[in-house]
Amino acid sequence: MTPQQPHKHSAYSVAPPTSNFQPLRKPTRQLSTHKAFKSSFLPLKSVLPTSYAAMYTPDVLADTTQLTAEGRPLFTQRDLVDWRKNDLRSLLIVPKLRREWNGVAPQIIEPGFRIIVLPLDASEDEIINTLVSSDIYKEHKFEHRFLVQTAQYTVQAARQRNVNQQQGRMTLPQWRNIIENYLLNLACEAQCRLDFKQTCLYLKKHKQREQEQLLRQQQEQQQQQQQQKRSTSPLLKKAILTNLMSTSPEFNKHITTSNSSSSASISAKVSLSRTEKQQIWVHVQTELYARLGLNWEADELI
Repeated sequence: MTPQQPHKHSAYSVAPPTSNFQPLRKPTRQLSTHKAFKSSFLPLKSVLPTSYAAMYTPDVLADTTQLTAEGRPLFTQRDLVDWRKNDLRSLLIVPKLRREWNGVAPQIIEPGFRIIVLPLDASEDEIINTLVSSDIYKEHKFEHRFLVQTAQYTVQAARQRNVNQQQGRMTLPQWRNIIENYLLNLACEAQCRLDFKQTCLYLKKHKQREQEQLLRQQQEQQQQQQQQKRSTSPLLKKAILTNLMSTSPEFNKHITTSNSSSSASISAKVSLSRTEKQQIWVHVQTELYARLGLNWEADELI
């Protein structure tokens, strides 16, 4: 008897059906109940905070006479260039999206504004990158290096103030304080640069007037000295001058060139020295910080 050959299974063989076998129904396509929401367009007023109480510590909000009509501290109102617009931009940096936005930040109808999310548990690098990439004072076209340095300084200063706190999740007042300090630093820089430019322009015009006045005085003195040296009578001198002007093209050319040279020398542009510019830069900073009640020190002109 030959041995029984082992049963060979096909690679695609299936077990025979049992008595209670039920064929599998083709699975139906399950539709997700999660809707893909598109960003909506909302007016600026509707996306701004409705309450600011949680953004500041109780001691800051204790004196109601030091609060604005919106319930914010008076120091959030600054007489600085483009402050209102950029303060609103800073308020559009939010720790999280609102529930009614369905996970998508709405687009703001008014141009120049957008919502940016900065979580309370963001790392220092995330905070710095978020601040630098925000629209705060973007029209002033600050150098990227300056923005990074300002953001780094702001974060480091906040860390020093909260040195006893373990690194991790920020409180809402700490979070808001970082944003407001970054805003204030850029606002002061923008104001100082504007004041510096205007002061330099004013001093240049003042020096220009002084130089023109001095040149005119020198020219008048030279003319008087020349007249005193000449012995020709006024009538004869006038006749000679008239004759030369009518017969000598070279004389006319000389007169025109002389007048042009005098006008050019009078209207020559003046400049300020490096020392003068440094003094102006320190002065405008000192004046601004005193006006705002800030105990900041003026820095050097870069």
